[in-house]
Amino acid sequence: MESGSAATTPAFPASRGQSNWQTFVSAVPECASLAQSNHTFQCLQTAQSSALQTAISSVPSIIEDLIPFPPTIDGPGGILPDLPSKIYFTGRFARLPFIAGTNLDEGEENVDFDFFSHSTNYRRHFICTDLHQLHSRNQQVASVQL
Repeated sequence: MESGSAATTPAFPASRGQSNWQTFVSAVPECASLAQSNHTFQCLQTAQSSALQTAISSVPSIIEDLIPFPPTIDGPGGILPDLPSKIYFTGRFARLPFIAGTNLDEGEENVDFDFFSHSTNYRRHFICTDLHQLHSRNQQVASVQL
């Protein structure tokens, strides 16, 4: 794998992005009537690419997020059944060799240059909640020293 690590993207419950998803689907004219249903993929697969691009551009929250639709926790039997930290601690993961790397200066693209201008509480919350998603989050947030 290049440009990241095994834990690059945080995982969230699907409900976190539900309103973004419904807004996006509503902006695709041929799929708008299905936006509130669980039957959106088939319609989006047949939609015109120009309609999809227009829909993406019309939803500010999608444009602003680095990864607007990250992996989601989809429950028992799903691809990601629980928080990765919980899955790891139970030993349910592939034991495969892994190597990761990055390119010179590529990180500038992903850094919030105003990060250090935020309060200590904001930075603590960002590190523990947005990056880690540990199952013992409250205890972990309190113990982080910045």
